[in-house]
Amino acid sequence: MIAMLDRDYTGKMGFNEFKELWAALNAWKQNFITIDQDHSGTVEHHELNQAIAAMGKNIKIL
Repeated sequence: MIAMLDRDYTGKMGFNEFKELWAALNAWKQNFITIDQDHSGTVEHHELNQAIAAMGKNIKIL
């Protein structure tokens, strides 16, 4: 994750890069919470199918 957001290619994460990482992690967390409809802490295949369908895709996860 650090390499992905290392905008200045220093191999280190500066404060602004960290803020960007923190925002991305929080967005992913919110997406997970939205998809995990039964609040089990896992995303079951039917929840994933519903999330994919909500994005307008027709893919079935078995």
